[in-house]
Amino acid sequence: QATQEYIVSEIFSVPNIYVGYSKVAFVMDYLSSFPLTLLSIMGGGMTVLLRLWILENQRVMQLEKIRLQSEIEHLKEQISPSMLFRVLHYSGEQALVNPGKASKMLMKLSQILRYQLYDCNREKVLLHTEIKFLTNYLELEQLVSGKFDFHMNASGETGRTFVFPLLFIPFIQYTVKQIETQEEHPASIDIHLHAEDENIQFNCQVSIPCLEQEQELNKIRQRLDLQYGENYRLELTGQNIQLELKGGGK
Repeated sequence: QATQEYIVSEIFSVPNIYVGYSKVAFVMDYLSSFPLTLLSIMGGGMTVLLRLWILENQRVMQLEKIRLQSEIEHLKEQISPSMLFRVLHYSGEQALVNPGKASKMLMKLSQILRYQLYDCNREKVLLHTEIKFLTNYLELEQLVSGKFDFHMNASGETGRTFVFPLLFIPFIQYTVKQIETQEEHPASIDIHLHAEDENIQFNCQVSIPCLEQEQELNKIRQRLDLQYGENYRLELTGQNIQLELKGGGK
């Protein structure tokens, strides 16, 4: 009888054993899945943070690009207003005595302004269009002052090489200004531009030593620093300006 009662009691205690085991198994399953759950949460959080970092980095880069572009536009040399007023005044005087010369001056002026207002809105222009602009400017200055002669020589891949617009005009304006302050007239300006494999060599040589005030070229140096970084070389002597541009710029 006692043996039967023991067996019955053991049989009825089996579910309690199973219940205890189930609790232990549940705890073990929970503990084993917790690291995976934690890693999943951390992975999702890292993905969100990485995405936010990328977006913020893009925003900062865009703002920096806008700032540099604004700075470049500020440094970009334009035709001086005093020169424009001088041309208009002189052409008005010539219209009475030499209408052909006045007409030629106004035609050159319109070509210069058209290039400055429309073509220069692009990030880069073909080098041969920049050379045509420089030629028109020098011809106009020559008509007004008559104090210098010039020769423009271009070679290489000028029809396939791109350059930032109005990059060379500060050197030309500076050279003409320095010549006009000299008593020795007429002076001569020889300009040579050569392009090959996206590299550009610019050389401006004058017949009299007058290129001494290097501080006036600080703005163009700032622009070259922004657009070409270390990929340019600029040298100035009393009679010569040499600029070498390597590559297409930034």
